[in-house]
Amino acid sequence: MVLFDEEEEVAMEVVHVRCAGLDISKKDAKACVRVAGAGRRKPIETVTTWSSMTNQILALRTSPRASRW
Repeated sequence: MVLFDEEEEVAMEVVHVRCAGLDISKKDAKACVRVAGAGRRKPIETVTTWSSMTNQILALRTSPRASRW
């Protein structure tokens, strides 16, 4: 996301240090956790795939908590 100051037209990039996303379908669910690297390091991205079985969905609840948030 880039914001512009109307008076000076200076661009500023907004960076979120941590974010997560879910992609849920009938057969599985994918969870992605992204943590920005320190300084100029690349972000660390972890993607996990979970089946749609009840025990896997229940295990998915604790997945973001187990990550290095």
